Amino acid sequence: MCFSKKSKCESCKYYKLIDEPPFSACSAYPTGIPNKIFRGEKSHDRHRPFDKGYRYEPKETD
Repeated sequence: MCFSKKSKCESCKYYKLIDEPPFSACSAYPTGIPNKIFRGEKSHDRHRPFDKGYRYEPKETD
């Protein structure tokens, strides 16, 4: 049995779901979020190469 785990990226205010591969992008990585970050193997709570100064920030909720 395979369970799909949501990426932390999906709860970030900079996350963008796009209509073509790689399907997941953000302000930090507009051409596609690196797999290790998207899968949670690397944290994006601090600087990562080529992130243009953006970091993970949770979406604001009402």
